[in-house]
Amino acid sequence: MKLRLGFLASHGGSNVQAILDACREGRLDAEPCVVISNNSDAMVLDRAMAARIPRVPSQLAYSSRPKSASMKRILEVLVKHRVNLIVLAGT
Repeated sequence: MKLRLGFLASHGGSNVQAILDACREGRLDAEPCVVISNNSDAMVLDRAMAARIPRVPSQLAYSSRPKSASMKRILEVLVKHRVNLIVLAGT
């Protein structure tokens, strides 16, 4: 079964880009499925758009709602995209 990757990232996305490149070049047998960011201005969202990967910026993933509601929304997005591996990608 091919890994279906969901990324949680908040800044530049250089780690995400390295993984995207590895997938595209066949060095990693995985499919990037969605990028979720708590920073709607993060460059990682631009990288996702350039790679034609669905992206969920902060206004959709997080809000002033209680933390449990935000976490539920993130989980819903991951399930919707059938993610089976979550990548916590820092800067």
